[in-house]
Amino acid sequence: MEGSNARKGINLPGVSFSTSLTEKDLSDLEFALEAGVEYVALSFVRGPEDIIDIKKRVGDQALIIAKIEKIEALELLKRSLSRN
Repeated sequence: MEGSNARKGINLPGVSFSTSLTEKDLSDLEFALEAGVEYVALSFVRGPEDIIDIKKRVGDQALIIAKIEKIEALELLKRSLSRN
C-alpha cells in the first residue's frame, strides 16, 4: 500500500485477526517487569482473553492498561463483564 509503513495500523471493520504476543513482546515484558514498571499497556485488545492472558503473565507486579480499538472487542468485554 502506498504511503503505509510499519508504524501505522490498518482498521478493517468486521474483520477479526489473531495478533498473539511475539517472542520479542514477551522478552520486553519480562525486562519491564524486572525493571519494576508500574503499568503495562496492551494495544489492539480483541476481547477478554487478551487481558486475561497478559494478567496471568504480569500477576500483581503491574497494572494493565488495555487499548480497545474495535467495537467488536468492546462488545465482547461488555458481555464478559455482565456475566461476572
